[in-house]
Amino acid sequence: MMHTRGIVRVVSGIGVVAAVALPLAACGSDSGGGSATGGDAVAMMQSAMDGGGAVTCEITDAEQPGSMSIAGADRYRILARSDGETVNLLRDGSDVYVWKDGGTTGMKTTADSQTGMTLPNIQEAIDQERAAPTVDMECAADGDVDAKLVAPDEVEFQTVP
Repeated sequence: MMHTRGIVRVVSGIGVVAAVALPLAACGSDSGGGSATGGDAVAMMQSAMDGGGAVTCEITDAEQPGSMSIAGADRYRILARSDGETVNLLRDGSDVYVWKDGGTTGMKTTADSQTGMTLPNIQEAIDQERAAPTVDMECAADGDVDAKLVAPDEVEFQTVP
């Protein structure tokens, strides 16, 4: 069962241990300039999950700030900020990468691996947010999302089966 404040998953791997927070919620109304809040932001996320373009959302919740870029059900990147660190979780098809900003090592695995890592269920979170928004967020269409959905070359990823 998902907490109303978001999905919290523990992601562990060689040299990387991080709690990845995915607070998917929206409050407020349209904010113009091509961005959306409230139910319109949730609709943009759903469209991106369904393959109808790409979206990047900035989450401004004081407890769980971060961002998320979505370009399909199996193409997304989540940045969770906590205690001055940013943890990245990137899913590109079946490949899953986890690393910290500024770090030189990270973990690479597959979505169906036996690592015990549970990937965020974005669709479940979107469905919940239609009923009970809990965190401030602003989303905008993102024509440059492909650049965000690439693992960085400067990080050495250790493959975990």
